[in-house]
Amino acid sequence: VINRRPPIDILFTDIRLGAGPDGWDIADAFRIFYRRGVVLYASAYSPGQIRRVPGSMYFPKPYRPSVVSGAITTLLASPRVEYPVT
Repeated sequence: VINRRPPIDILFTDIRLGAGPDGWDIADAFRIFYRRGVVLYASAYSPGQIRRVPGSMYFPKPYRPSVVSGAITTLLASPRVEYPVT
């Protein structure tokens, strides 16, 4: 889906997605095409070090949906920055 480049403003992904790419890999791919997009991670998994793309936020599970919704509202209302690809 990301490679087809549909208009996407926000990526909200879990870190652990089972076999194949993880949420960090998905975020890296997203950032290549969506340099101004917002990336939100969520996970019950406690990694030793959180690997984030620039301009992202992490929400440990369990989280309150209102907190995530508030973050999305704030981030979309903020001036958009073009983040570098790492």
